[in-house]
Amino acid sequence: MTKLSGFDGDLRGQSASGVENVYHSEVDLGSSHSDCIIGGNESEEMLTTHMSRKTAVSQFEGKALGLDKAILHSIDCCASDDTKKKMYSSILVVGGGLMFHKAQEFLQHRILNKMPPSFRRVVENVEVITRPKDMDPRLIAWKGGAVLACLDTTQELWIYQQEWQRFGVRMLRERAAFVW
Repeated sequence: MTKLSGFDGDLRGQSASGVENVYHSEVDLGSSHSDCIIGGNESEEMLTTHMSRKTAVSQFEGKALGLDKAILHSIDCCASDDTKKKMYSSILVVGGGLMFHKAQEFLQHRILNKMPPSFRRVVENVEVITRPKDMDPRLIAWKGGAVLACLDTTQELWIYQQEWQRFGVRMLRERAAFVW
């Protein structure tokens, strides 16, 4: 059983060198809000290329991005400090990847240590939720998608085949429930 320095939890079955190798190959995604948003003046070709799966995969091929860094980067991309504060105070991680012993405490510790100092003073508590009450974390995304698909209000967000063929990614940007 190996313990990471500065953390009281354990990583069962993990070797210290394996953990170190993952963190040595992490990717720096930038830290400013402008790094996260595509400018409005770019051509549609650039947008399509930027969003293609092949481009995304090749950009990070052979490199691992830690979950803590991905969370911190996503929160850093939020527009306002108030939104960032809310995001830091409640982080929900879904899926079966964090079902091991002390995973919640480990991730919470990593985020607290890597959080920008300006937010450490403002955020009272960082809460990482890996196992919501009465739900299997491996099924939460599926259940959420099923509920979303059944709502009458989401039918206006649907993109039909003819619309996609005619307008492509522009239709997705128009109908998306989130800003990107």
